[in-house]
Amino acid sequence: MTCGQPTTGTRQPRAWTRSSSVILASWPLLCTALIDIHPGATIGKDFFIDHGTGVVIGETTEIGNRVKIYQGVTLGALSFPKDSEGNIIRGRKRHPTIEDEVTIYSNATILGPTVIGARSVIGGNVWVTKDVPPDTLVIIEQPHLSYKNGNKIG
Repeated sequence: MTCGQPTTGTRQPRAWTRSSSVILASWPLLCTALIDIHPGATIGKDFFIDHGTGVVIGETTEIGNRVKIYQGVTLGALSFPKDSEGNIIRGRKRHPTIEDEVTIYSNATILGPTVIGARSVIGGNVWVTKDVPPDTLVIIEQPHLSYKNGNKIG
C-alpha cells in the first residue's frame, strides 16, 4: 500500500473494511508523520534515508552529497538565540551542517550549528553538540553494569 488513497476505483479493496477502518483512517497521518524535513533545509545529491521513521531535519540544516542517515536521526537546534532584552533573534543558523559522504546511524541526535566533517561516521544513539572533524568515527563507549548495594540493577 502506498501513501494516500488505497485505490482509485469505486470498489473498496478488501483491506478497506469496517474492521480495519481505524488503521486505514490513520494511514494519511502515518504517511506524513514519519519523516519531518523542513522546507528550508538544504540537501545535496544522492541523499539517502533508510527506514525513515522519526527522522527530523531542521530549517537551517545543510546536508552534503552522498549522505546516509537511518531511522530516528534528529538534525535539530538547541534553541533560538536571544538578544540582551530576551527577544528571539531569527535568521541565524541553528542546525547542523553535514558534509559529504557522512553516515549517521539510528537514533543519533546532532544539535546546534555544528559541522560534521566529510566521510565521518556517527554511531547509533550518539548525542553530538560540537564539531566533528573529517574522517572521524563517533561512537558510545561500551556500556557497563552498575550495582546498588552489591545487587545487580536490572
